Amino acid sequence: MEKTRNTGFLISTIAFCIVALAALPLRTYQFFTNLEAGTGFYIDSSDVFIYVLYGIIGAGIIISMASALLYKSELGFDRTPARRPIQGIIALLTAVAVLFDAALDLNTILNYNAQTSDMTKVSLYVLCAQSLFAVLAAIYFVVFGISMLSGATNASEYKIISVAPTVWFMFRLIYRFTTTISFIKVSDLLLEMFMLAFMLIFFTAFAQLNSKIESKGLDWKLVAFGLPAAVLALVCFVPRFIMVISGKSDALYTGSPVEYCDLATALLALSIVLTRIGWIGGNADDREEAQDKAEEEEAADE
Repeated sequence: MEKTRNTGFLISTIAFCIVALAALPLRTYQFFTNLEAGTGFYIDSSDVFIYVLYGIIGAGIIISMASALLYKSELGFDRTPARRPIQGIIALLTAVAVLFDAALDLNTILNYNAQTSDMTKVSLYVLCAQSLFAVLAAIYFVVFGISMLSGATNASEYKIISVAPTVWFMFRLIYRFTTTISFIKVSDLLLEMFMLAFMLIFFTAFAQLNSKIESKGLDWKLVAFGLPAAVLALVCFVPRFIMVISGKSDALYTGSPVEYCDLATALLALSIVLTRIGWIGGNADDREEAQDKAEEEEAADE
């Protein structure tokens, strides 16, 4: 099947690039000039760059969602089994990053002390669930990555475990809600919560589409939520990473360290959206029929 890009996809992609190029230096600038070390509060809440940053991110999200929704009938997800080595490698690296995050969660759990910790019992239980589903999500990313490297399957047979990333993001989001500090006042928490919500929706739609579980008409969601999720994850990761390598890690909010899983899932989401979404000629039913035929032919070749 010949795949070309439609107007909606191109608009969303251009919006993503513009937001990334503008928001990353702006957010880094805030870390150096207007964020209180340890707490993450703005030193000067009237700073114009705060509104510029949120305005740019908000506009990018609206444009991405609106253009994907407007042209949703022309957006198609390529489910055909094929060798996708770059996507496979990114998926395997994502598994490593997610396992590393699970190890950090486990360390926090094992060192929990009710007498000295600011964490509540509810937070502890949520963190336990988060670490468990991080391991399951990593397992899915491994089998998905191997499938992409081999090209023998599109990983659609892993229906049950494909929901693990969604549940992992859900518990990461819930864990943020259990914090005792205001997520509205702490910009790191606010950006993280939006990022996690968009990632949750993206990976839910991806699991449905890739496994063909009530997936008809969901293709547009990969663009509408995947690109904003990726740019928000980069905004959360890159400035913090810059602070760490520049020797200013003490400037970070204590509850929001550098999380490599954010970078990894951003790259995976981008690899899926930028390589497997396009306009596949004809209407939605024609595309679905063409996908099914391609899968049957692939299975027959085996």
